[in-house]
Amino acid sequence: MADLNLICYQSTEALAADLRCAFLGIVAVNIKDKTIQAVKTQGLFKLKGDPNMLQQLDQLLENFIHQERMKLTGTTYQPCYEIDILSTFVNQL
Repeated sequence: MADLNLICYQSTEALAADLRCAFLGIVAVNIKDKTIQAVKTQGLFKLKGDPNMLQQLDQLLENFIHQERMKLTGTTYQPCYEIDILSTFVNQL
């Protein structure tokens, strides 16, 4: 997940593919034992990229959480990702 290129300055196809991978990774933590174990042992997924895009992505995911769309029925959602806007911004300087 940390290797995803979540920046606007790439082809639409490449950005769409990286966003799809990000969403699939987040969903996989809710349903796949292998991914659940990876987060438990290696820590939260870190999403880095364009600060504006990451803020919008963070808002979208927060809305999904508040709408209870990020969990399986009968479970409590624990975020498996961390949006790292600060280090992205620092790395762009």
